[in-house]
Amino acid sequence: MEDLKISDELSKLIEEKLKSNPNELIKVIINLDDNVDLEETARSLTSGGVEVESTIPGPLPIVAGYVSANKIHELTKKSGVKIIEIDGKTHTMG
Repeated sequence: MEDLKISDELSKLIEEKLKSNPNELIKVIINLDDNVDLEETARSLTSGGVEVESTIPGPLPIVAGYVSANKIHELTKKSGVKIIEIDGKTHTMG
């Protein structure tokens, strides 16, 4: 069930990094449940290996930062984590 908390794109990147350099940091966005204590959850994620870059409060709370490929799966077990995605540039069409 925890694997459902990791986006498909990030899952593919994790597989690659685990083979080549499992300690390399990946820039991620961690989407949280609506009712979490953002600061407490950020501290919990930090203890799980996330280098927190920023936090964004609700209505859709987010923690952005860096984590190594070999620690991402453990983060899915943290309370309040909804989904973990790659933090990348967004491109608009048109």
